[in-house]
Amino acid sequence: MDKKNNYKILEYIQNSKIPITLKGYSTFEIDRMLEKIYTDISILLNDLEVEQKQNQELQNQLKKTQTKKEQLEFDLIRLKTQLSEIKKGKNE
Repeated sequence: MDKKNNYKILEYIQNSKIPITLKGYSTFEIDRMLEKIYTDISILLNDLEVEQKQNQELQNQLKKTQTKKEQLEFDLIRLKTQLSEIKKGKNE
């Protein structure tokens, strides 16, 4: 990870009011901490992306299911109407 990314992450932490004291840590230790934070953030972002894709797939499935339900309800009404007309025809 380059120094520019380290600085951006450190700036993010400071702007987020996350208490962190770097006094007494070597540059190497700070780089390791920032690398871990960066890795954790990357993992969380990837997990979020996967969840968003799954959510989108579920929403698409829900839309398809709702469309099928509406079509079946329409077909049921049509069949009930036809049955009613057939019964009326037999009774006449």
